Amino acid sequence: MDIWGILLVILGLMWAVTFLIGIYQTFSMPRSPVDARLEAIAQRATTLARERLVEEGVEEAALARGQRQTQMLPTFAKLLSSIEIFDKLERELRRARSNWRAAELVYFSLVLMFTAIIVTNLILNRFSTPDRPIPLSWRIPFFLTIGGLALMLPFAYLRLLQARWRREFERHLPHTLMMISNGLRAGMGFMQTVEMVAQQGLPPVSDEFQRLYQEIEMGIPLETALNNFADRIGTLEAELLATSVLIQRETGGGLANIVDIIANTIRERLRVKGEIRVITTQGRFTAFGLALLPVIFGLIANGLPSFMVPGAEPWLKPLFVTSAGRWMLLVGIIMQVVGFIWVRKIVTIEA
Repeated sequence: MDIWGILLVILGLMWAVTFLIGIYQTFSMPRSPVDARLEAIAQRATTLARERLVEEGVEEAALARGQRQTQMLPTFAKLLSSIEIFDKLERELRRARSNWRAAELVYFSLVLMFTAIIVTNLILNRFSTPDRPIPLSWRIPFFLTIGGLALMLPFAYLRLLQARWRREFERHLPHTLMMISNGLRAGMGFMQTVEMVAQQGLPPVSDEFQRLYQEIEMGIPLETALNNFADRIGTLEAELLATSVLIQRETGGGLANIVDIIANTIRERLRVKGEIRVITTQGRFTAFGLALLPVIFGLIANGLPSFMVPGAEPWLKPLFVTSAGRWMLLVGIIMQVVGFIWVRKIVTIEA
């Protein structure tokens, strides 16, 4: 068995483990029974609030879901635990409200990388001929480029999940702050308004305020609970709210007026973000179009000759079997990636 056969066997075993992990995640409890019981006691959600959430089509399991506490790859996780970036990755997964653990994400990224390398090798073998073989020295740059892109795909998807959740949170936050402001003006305390938002607010804002209320009820200092609140969300709006409440408790002043100002500021920022998103829509679609255009035309150019004349050589074959063609293909892939990232950076404007 050659080296590629061994890699295929290893890849098959890794995919089998990944498949078993997926089955386990699908049919297992997100938390241990003890954690689930403690969480149920701490929530103290009223029956009316639960009925309202069900009427709105929100599943209770989704609201109570937290990051899974068990490790399905304990040995691999133990090896990675000594790396500083490992803890940061765990925090990013929590911010994305993902049920994956950092070790599993890294493992799945490695599986994708090896899969991309195997597929790339099969494609290169498709164009390689006995008289004009593609040497290993030319295969390695393709392996590094394609494998590196595949390795980053799960992390890019993680960023997408974070951005999607944050947009949903920011969309409901101004209304939630108005509820807090009105409650404070009606004579309620800050903790009472937090409990009111947790019971009557809309997810995902109500979920975070519910967790904030639980932490304070369990004896965690308000400053620590608010800092945890801002860290879990990871947005400027959450940090602004937490900092304002803490400063008001130390210096005094009307918290209702402060919350009103924060709500108006957030509402204005969301309006500006929406305008920027509309203006940059064409640029974002241009980036994806320019990235996919060479791939689409390459597939057409590769399959069209055999479709027109059975047995004809693919038009892309010179790109793989000649030295100049391989240089052009490799440089083209790198420039496509750099160009895509560049265009995305141009159209990404912080509001």
